[in-house]
Amino acid sequence: MKAYPVFESEINSFSVFNGLAMISFSIASALFALAAGIITSAIFAETLTPAAAILTKFVAPILIIASLVALVVGLVANVKRANVWSQIQKETKG
Repeated sequence: MKAYPVFESEINSFSVFNGLAMISFSIASALFALAAGIITSAIFAETLTPAAAILTKFVAPILIIASLVALVVGLVANVKRANVWSQIQKETKG
């Protein structure tokens, strides 16, 4: 087992990136599920109401794009967290 001397600021940044990734992935999955529900309902409906047509043509694509943005933010947070961890490991080797 290895023990690394870590400053409190490094732990805080590690925690912030973990939280940001978790929240971003949660938002991405919720938005994608909402868009998938809208699209699935539109596929199986025989006729679309005007509100359903607007949801299908405009709102669902916007939700998918927002979901992709949240996914990218989560991935960036994971990369930043990995950078913090590799920096901690590099500083303790020397």
